[in-house]
Amino acid sequence: MYIFIDPGENTGWAIFDADGHEVDVFTTRTFEKTCANIFQYINNRVPIKHVIAENFKLYPWKSQSQMWSEFETVQVIGAVRARCLEYNIPFETVPAHNKGMGFMYMGIKEPSHNNPANHQLVAMAHGVFWLQKCGIRTPQQGRQR
Repeated sequence: MYIFIDPGENTGWAIFDADGHEVDVFTTRTFEKTCANIFQYINNRVPIKHVIAENFKLYPWKSQSQMWSEFETVQVIGAVRARCLEYNIPFETVPAHNKGMGFMYMGIKEPSHNNPANHQLVAMAHGVFWLQKCGIRTPQQGRQR
């Protein structure tokens, strides 16, 4: 199983099986739910091959809008990374711009950022791009029915 997350106040999830087929996509809306989900997947004893999260960068032009922020994105990345380290699960972050290629591979336009549910699509785009780049998923391979 591969887990991709678009971390933040609303965290998007995309779960793929070992062959790169989409299993589930969803959004958690609190830090606590995100932590509970990563614990649940680990405790289910389904082998997790890799966890991949979109990286966080504080761009200079966005720094003013982040003033007094609690940086939920960084907290989510840290919590998930710590859990992965504890259970010896490979964890990495990927650049935000990778999602653009993922959306292209999926054949859909990148959604707007104003809908919290769109984070699961971003996680899925990261998954599609990463899995295809690694040769695990073939182009146009979707959910198995």
